[in-house]
This record gives sequence, C-alpha cells and structure tokens, in this order.
Amino acid sequence: MITNADITIYNKYYDRTTRKDIWLKTHIHGVSWYGGQKVTVADKGLLSADSYTVRIPLESAPQGKSFVLSDEFAKLDETGLNSHWTLQNGDVICQGERTEDIPLTKEALSCGRFVVTGWSDNRRGGLQHWKVEGGK
Repeated sequence: MITNADITIYNKYYDRTTRKDIWLKTHIHGVSWYGGQKVTVADKGLLSADSYTVRIPLESAPQGKSFVLSDEFAKLDETGLNSHWTLQNGDVICQGERTEDIPLTKEALSCGRFVVTGWSDNRRGGLQHWKVEGGK
C-alpha cells in the first residue's frame, strides 16, 4: 500500500463522571489518504459533497496503543483510555499531526478534516488494514 499522509484521530468518549463528551487524540503515521468530491443527482439538481477514504496499514498502528472495538472503548476507565484507540462513527480525522485537544477549532477546520461515517476491519488476508470513510 502506498502511504501519503499522517493523521490524527479524535475518538469521542462519554465521561460518566463529568457527563460530558471528551475527545482523545491518537497520531498515526503512514496512512493512505484519498479525498474528493462526490456528486449525486437529486430532484432539485446536483448535490455535491466532500468524501474521504483513509486506509491505515496494520504496521502503521500507533505504538503503545491497542485497537479495541467501540463497545469495549466505551467501557474503559481513565487509565485504559490512554493505551487504546478505536474507530467509530462520529469520530473526527484530521490530516497531519494535530496539537488541538478538541477537533472542532478554527485551525482544525482549515485542515483536511472529516467525520467518520463508516469503517471496516480488513486485518485478514494479505494487505491488512483498517478502511475509514467519511465526509464533512
């Protein structure tokens, strides 16, 4: 797989103590990033939207963090959150290594950024990776 970007994934986590959503960021180096416009024909004309696909090779998985499914991620306590990452609808992915703690700052909005609308675990077979799709 040809890689062309680094990303920051912001995983949304509901803190049961504070009753607020918090964003946990994970930097991943060496992913395949593709983006473009998709057009749909509708009753009132053409509708255009940004569409993104990111493929994360298994060997690019962040060091020191284990991948878990979103159900398991939601059950983790504060210490477990720092050593795990996940993919789930509603997460935000920014192109590059971002420093913001919240993915919706003005600086983050100006970068290549999208909201995850679907993902698949393709860690079986020859080219093991996670495929993530989304849009703005």
